[in-house]
Amino acid sequence: RTRNAIGYAESMKKAKESRIDTIFYNAPVVMIIHSNNPADDMNATISLTYGMLSAQSLGLGSCWIGLAQGVFSSSKEIQKKIAGVKGKVWGVITLGYFSQKFFYVPPRPSIKTIGLKELE
Repeated sequence: RTRNAIGYAESMKKAKESRIDTIFYNAPVVMIIHSNNPADDMNATISLTYGMLSAQSLGLGSCWIGLAQGVFSSSKEIQKKIAGVKGKVWGVITLGYFSQKFFYVPPRPSIKTIGLKELE
């Protein structure tokens, strides 16, 4: 496990030197849901989920960035300086147009069945 962590840290360092955004992947929109109310965890989860579903209906892609949420939650300094938010960060998602075409499962031919009419 240590070797994997070291390899990950090295790849993150190389990406940073190359100016590659390995957290938000240059997404045009980053939404940070935050609140001072300690009971807002459920509301935040619901709003982010519906936001992601709404984005999909508009042809936008979305991704819940758990790493960013963890970083903001662990460091108030980063949260304040980078994101400029106060309170608890409940979730972070990115929004944008798909960079690749997404293929759904192709339609399949209907299956011929025998004997199901008798069950009705």
